[in-house]
Amino acid sequence: MSPLGWRNSFVLLFLMVHIDAARISTAPLPTEKMADPHSFPEFESVESVEQPSTNFTGTFNSDYTVHDEGDSKLNPDDQKLYMSWEEASPSTGRRVDFSVISCRVSLFIPQSLDLPDLTTWEISLPKNASTNSRIRSKRKIFYRDNRRPISLSTYGHRFPIASVVKLSTGCTGTLVSPKHVLTAAHCIHDQSDYVAGFSTLKVALLPNLRVSKKFQWIRVNATFLPNGWLMGNAKIASKFDYALLELEETHKKPFFELAISEGKSNAIIHFTAYEDDKPANTLWYRACRIRVTDDHVLYHYCDAQPGSSGAGVYTWTRVNGEWNRRLIGVFSGYRWKSFKEWWKKDADYNAAIRLNTLKYTQICGWMGKYAAKSCKQLRNTSTWG
Repeated sequence: MSPLGWRNSFVLLFLMVHIDAARISTAPLPTEKMADPHSFPEFESVESVEQPSTNFTGTFNSDYTVHDEGDSKLNPDDQKLYMSWEEASPSTGRRVDFSVISCRVSLFIPQSLDLPDLTTWEISLPKNASTNSRIRSKRKIFYRDNRRPISLSTYGHRFPIASVVKLSTGCTGTLVSPKHVLTAAHCIHDQSDYVAGFSTLKVALLPNLRVSKKFQWIRVNATFLPNGWLMGNAKIASKFDYALLELEETHKKPFFELAISEGKSNAIIHFTAYEDDKPANTLWYRACRIRVTDDHVLYHYCDAQPGSSGAGVYTWTRVNGEWNRRLIGVFSGYRWKSFKEWWKKDADYNAAIRLNTLKYTQICGWMGKYAAKSCKQLRNTSTWG
């Protein structure tokens, strides 16, 4: 059965709640606290509609930038529209839109913690560390470049470095199951159409240098994009800059689990990516503290350049009693943000799309049966496929 067809018989559980209910409190949470399942509406249905095939006329923007103004909250009446999605086949251009009505799901809420270094290359930041810049930088480098090269001969076959992939369109992605890659939406779609390289979209897995120096390329079988990216204006779309890629075949590399971001300011985040200003096929790691958060975005001063879009942003979380690195976001790009409180404040940041409850649930649903391996906050993962 085709990747598009099997989902016609698969019911995606989805949270259609007011955006305030989707926001995870920034206050400390009890370890593995269970969200009240009765706070979510019952599932009704998911409708699918065949769309005209893509023409592959989109243009890839490696330097995706957004000027974001005002309140980040979305109209609750638009939630079902923005959190519906489109599935597409790169090889055929076929597109199917899925519209979400409502559902109910129970989740475990994890508790995060800043842990000391477990490897020689991961950065441990003191509590008073600051990478704040007083100068606006369109290059996405703030104050002092904090990117560090990764030795692929030493770490390229180990988690978490082995989970980083390169997209044929020029972005970075992260393995999140034996068959799925999480990346940025703008890496495959420009809000008008799928980019020119979409028809031959593939990802490169790091080689095990002890065996071979060649990257392992795997073609992409299907892609998933949120409707907020496809139908929203530039401001709305910037909150939904994420995509899931389904590979043609499974791989044997380690992969990241996903976690719901608590949205804590000052929490340490990490990510590793390919960078256009660095030597080809080299990976660069950085870490920094989250400066500002809202319902959809984590604003930070981790340095980045074009090529890093789509990198998985991770932190340490505890789920079901187990501490591990888990993805809580997807690196998107540069943001020039205006805050409208009782005074107006402008600031620039690099930004990651935050995996809030809705986004986490949606992405896990896209994974089908593989969600059982990657989405440990689902109370009963067997219901996902």
